[in-house]
Amino acid sequence: MENYTYFIATAGDMKGLAEEVNHLIDKGYMTEGGIAIDSAGTFYQGMLKPIREGDSAIISYQETLDSFKDEEPNFDEEDHR
Repeated sequence: MENYTYFIATAGDMKGLAEEVNHLIDKGYMTEGGIAIDSAGTFYQGMLKPIREGDSAIISYQETLDSFKDEEPNFDEEDHR
């Protein structure tokens, strides 16, 4: 059985989500399931990246975080209730 790093791509519109998903696909991720949209209009797409022998899930996750480090977080108060 293969292990995966899981990441949820988010964006405020479909174009932004497509750009983020394509960026992750270029880094070895694949899409998982359909797209979700919340009541505020934020789009979500689950992404999976296989963890191959010798890879570390923590390193893979950190590389993903580093690829988005210059982006501003997109949270509002309702997200933290």
